[in-house]
Amino acid sequence: MDNYIASESANSNYIKLIFESNSTNGLFLPDRLKLKAKRKYEEHIKTLFKDSLGTGCGIQVSFSGNQEEEKIFKIGENGILSFSYSSKWIKENLDYPTLLNNFIYLFGYTDMQYRSLHVCRESQMSIIEKNIGIKGKKEYPAGIAFRLYQSLAEMQIVGYCIELEKFNIYLEDIIKWFFCNYLKDEFNVKGFNFNKSSRTATYLEKCRNIAAEIDSILKQFKFWCEDGKIDDELLRISTEHMFIKDIPSMIDKKYIYPCGKDYQTITFLLFSDQSIISYIPALPENYNTFNDLLIEHEVYYDMFQEYQIPSINYLIENKLIKLDERRRIISYREKFKILKELHEHNVVCWNYIKQYRDVIVELEKSGTIQFSSSLFSKPEQDYYNYLFNKSEFDNGLDIRNRYSHGTQRVNENQNKQDYYIFLRIMILIVIKINEEFCLKHSEVIE
Repeated sequence: MDNYIASESANSNYIKLIFESNSTNGLFLPDRLKLKAKRKYEEHIKTLFKDSLGTGCGIQVSFSGNQEEEKIFKIGENGILSFSYSSKWIKENLDYPTLLNNFIYLFGYTDMQYRSLHVCRESQMSIIEKNIGIKGKKEYPAGIAFRLYQSLAEMQIVGYCIELEKFNIYLEDIIKWFFCNYLKDEFNVKGFNFNKSSRTATYLEKCRNIAAEIDSILKQFKFWCEDGKIDDELLRISTEHMFIKDIPSMIDKKYIYPCGKDYQTITFLLFSDQSIISYIPALPENYNTFNDLLIEHEVYYDMFQEYQIPSINYLIENKLIKLDERRRIISYREKFKILKELHEHNVVCWNYIKQYRDVIVELEKSGTIQFSSSLFSKPEQDYYNYLFNKSEFDNGLDIRNRYSHGTQRVNENQNKQDYYIFLRIMILIVIKINEEFCLKHSEVIE
């Protein structure tokens, strides 16, 4: 393998796999070999793009003191996605609850089901992107849309912090207020503690501190779920290693996940642009999927070709569509809505779709969906494991482990970039924990 890396004919895709992969029982990859592969890969990429102009896209984030609208989005002629936020509006709304809510309603860190929008979503990847290139078995699928979201989120939080610091407000102060004041005042939840970084600390020191505080906050929340209180002495002596997937929820049946072979078949037929029933030659081509086709046109059973009929019959048998007296295809729109949400996000939050209770019960009975509870949804768990460690994904950023084990880069600019990733995840944790107590509080009232 050492000779392969050194050879002129080495494929850069395989070299990338070598330095990203973890050793297994069947294959040991020494650190020096992986470093050699990493340097060779970077050399390949630099040579490849040295003289290439190519085409590109990018993100631009700005804060304007003259802008009245809270936010403005534009797409430039050069393909740059431009997001502009009103400094004036922020200045006029400096209360801590609003400053936290801005991450949801202004910056779009989550949707209205409080699902993180920073996670990788396979539904955002084209068929070419899914299949082109050489991918490792344990690789987090970081596609183009995912990388754009990461860039946007990073620029949003960096710019926001700069705006807030003009008013002597630091984001870690707001986080401390949430855990030490807001939870107590709003829900009578006592015992949470967050130790903020010193304002004069280096970014290296800030990274080490907030990495430890993230672990501490998650452990505090776990104790609260289990015991209804936080025992400081138990917290101090606890040496239990925290796994993201093991952090519980106070809410029963919090998440709905897809399951079963039928789900895969159904969602492919309904929502994939590669579906065999997504095209009818006789109709204008103003749709991409079977779902779009039914929205845009009146579609009749007899319009489909013989090779398409078995798929249409399959959807009828599974009660996704039906025929009226004219053999026009009618969809069960509520089922389509739930399945589309699952197709796009891989998770639906039960508490926000209870108006579809009958549909959910039917889908559960058919083995198409299943319930589960945890603080983070499975897509969020995967995303945080990708950022924090390499336990699940060979291409993980491993930032928590680097700062916990003292193997971070000797580069304050990189430390600064990592700090804002930690800060962003801390904000997403705040949003999740706030949601938990809001939902639990509403259950008590009911």
